[in-house]
Amino acid sequence: GRWWTGFLTYTYQVNTSGRFGRDVEDENPQDQRDFDNNTGNFAQNRPLPQPRTNLVLTVHTPNSFGPKVLGGHLLSNWSATFLGAWRAGSYETWNPNRVAFVSQNLRRKSFYNLDLRLTKTFDLGSMSATFLMDATNVFNTRRFSFASFYNEFDRIDYFNSLHLPKSEAYGNIVGDDRTGDYRKSGVAFQPIEQVADVNDPKLVPKSRPFYYETKTGRYMQFVNNAWQEVPSSKLKEVLDNKAYIDMPNQASFTFLSPRDIFIGITTSFKF
Repeated sequence: GRWWTGFLTYTYQVNTSGRFGRDVEDENPQDQRDFDNNTGNFAQNRPLPQPRTNLVLTVHTPNSFGPKVLGGHLLSNWSATFLGAWRAGSYETWNPNRVAFVSQNLRRKSFYNLDLRLTKTFDLGSMSATFLMDATNVFNTRRFSFASFYNEFDRIDYFNSLHLPKSEAYGNIVGDDRTGDYRKSGVAFQPIEQVADVNDPKLVPKSRPFYYETKTGRYMQFVNNAWQEVPSSKLKEVLDNKAYIDMPNQASFTFLSPRDIFIGITTSFKF
């Protein structure tokens, strides 16, 4: 159109992969039987949908638009192109309880991003100059990087701290977290531990953590050598800010691809 052009695509894609037949033939019959009996060697990755959307929208001003200044129209021929993307979260497995036949039972947070390219060309007779600005991740969206774990124990601590949908595959506190959720910036870590009964004589309570008592569904804290329920306002703040999430130890790798802005000028000559 005169003011804008663009397109939107939606892709619903299902992939499956796996092996059939043997890729190993061993001279030792026992080793061959061990290989054949290992079902992981012949596992099939079941098809799980991961739809995605891409948007390209260009908003531009027509020729001779706006008041004339110094022989030209400063508001004409501006072009702003927005490149948007959304991708549903991928699946992964979290099964510390080793429940049989559990696979890809958790879904990561969805990915979304918006980039911007802004241009304006000035016609200077035998020469033209184009101002351009590229901005990636315009909203500076924070996206959790799974490259930030120091080791496998660091990863397990993070997963254990999430409040996940109820499942027999794990014993996390029940909630609606997804892998990729994170503690808000500037929020101090508030550990929450899950116990069956805070009055269990085997429990050695500490003053810092909140204790989620599964028997009553209450959040308790051990203060001045006595149990007390966590005030609702304080608990709401902790849950809303996800202060209970144990973040990875390699903090500099936690959020990658921050907003970047590049500004430049290109020139061309007419002969």
